[in-house]
Amino acid sequence: MGAHDALSAKIVERAGYDGIGVQSLQLSLVNGQPDTGVITPYELLDVVRKIRRSVRLPIMVDFEQGFGDVYSAVFWMHEFENAGAAGLHIDDCLSVYKCPFVPPHIPELDTLERTAEKIRALTSERRNADFMIFGRPNTFACTMFPDDQSRREDWVKRARAYKEAGADAIFAIAPS
Repeated sequence: MGAHDALSAKIVERAGYDGIGVQSLQLSLVNGQPDTGVITPYELLDVVRKIRRSVRLPIMVDFEQGFGDVYSAVFWMHEFENAGAAGLHIDDCLSVYKCPFVPPHIPELDTLERTAEKIRALTSERRNADFMIFGRPNTFACTMFPDDQSRREDWVKRARAYKEAGADAIFAIAPS
């Protein structure tokens, strides 16, 4: 269940959920901003630290596209590990990021090779073997395809590539 501050995290914990998601969409909306990359990794990290001090549940972080290139992604992953996050999910949309769930934003997909490269770096550089890294193919949310079959094929291709790159799991977005 998602949380955007320590109070909402406590509510999630008391409601009996197994984990907390810290998502850019929630942080943006609670701050009166669109989810278009306005929330910085510093702000996200600050929220994770506050939540970690307040609850015992594992925290999954919305890692966007890794906040830059491969080296930036590894740097920020280490910061979130140090802050007590249990894992992250990395998207494969191109920057400038726009939340695919708030119309009319339909971001383009990055290449699966570039995202797989980030996943390989993240999984090989994590300091805590229990820190989970999820690949998040955004085919259903981000890109227009001529038909559902093409869309499904692209999603499966990306999911397999991210798993082969070392992702612990795939964060699935269901078709609308």
